[in-house]
Amino acid sequence: MANHGKLEKYDSQEEWSQYIERLEFYFETNGVDDGDKQRAILLSVCGSKTKPSEKTFAELVELVQQHQHPKPSAIVQRFKFNTRFRKPGESIASYVAELRSLSEHCDFKSTLEEMLRDRLVCGINDEQIQRRLLAESSLDFKKAMKIVTSMETAVKNARDLTHQMANANINTEKPTTLHRVDNQRQGNQPWSKPECGRCEGTSSNYLNIKDDEIEEEEDNYGIFSLGKEQADPYVVDVLVSNESLKMEVDTGAAVNLKEDKNTSVKVNKLLEKYEEVFHEELRTFSGPKAKIYVADDASPKYCKARPVSYALREKVVKELDRLQEEGY
Repeated sequence: MANHGKLEKYDSQEEWSQYIERLEFYFETNGVDDGDKQRAILLSVCGSKTKPSEKTFAELVELVQQHQHPKPSAIVQRFKFNTRFRKPGESIASYVAELRSLSEHCDFKSTLEEMLRDRLVCGINDEQIQRRLLAESSLDFKKAMKIVTSMETAVKNARDLTHQMANANINTEKPTTLHRVDNQRQGNQPWSKPECGRCEGTSSNYLNIKDDEIEEEEDNYGIFSLGKEQADPYVVDVLVSNESLKMEVDTGAAVNLKEDKNTSVKVNKLLEKYEEVFHEELRTFSGPKAKIYVADDASPKYCKARPVSYALREKVVKELDRLQEEGY
């Protein structure tokens, strides 16, 4: 009986699982159901590097599978899973998909849903959503996904609506009609003789001007939309007395200055109040007598002075001479 199909020898460059799948199809097509025959065929096509053994076909497949694609360490995979946080700008769906991919070899088994829920709450990287999840007394993974996706959608819709606000409210006033009081004479009022826009004269018969004698002018006025935008202030790190402080930059000023009037007053008061502490000369302790308690069997130890570098030796000698002259 002729065999159907052609079975090549296994090449280590090929995926082992794919080759085994083709081999099983070959067995099914040619009716090879006996385990011994399957083992013999597998050993014959594995190449010259493979040695025969007494193992079954299934055991041989598992051995090569472990050799070619060893199972990742569950501890390492769990470490990657538990240290995966949601990145800035990453969507919830993408983050959860990455968590599912990392949990493939974590061997969570029946606790998979609980671990996904815990990682979602801890690694969501959004304080508002995290507070909402922690407020739930009973929370499973499906409920957590429903909450985070709805909040993410609400934030996205609110942001889109804010960007689409292009028109501002414009205040309009209705034209006001002037009425003459009964005791006012029309001839004495400034509006009784309107000025002609064409001849710049005043006349009461300006309505008799023909339409073809009137020159019309049109002005186009642009309407600009008004909106409220908030921008974060410019903050820089400034080194003050060897301390890095965050300060806001006043972009409208040529120089950013800070008044030292009040500061100087406070400092001067402290210097006057604690004059003995801030004295320039070296002083000794002037408080109550101090007593040092040591063990009864303690013995004094002599420690050699630390050597001074040659570059600083002259300065150290001068400082010692100065202290000696001052009586220290």
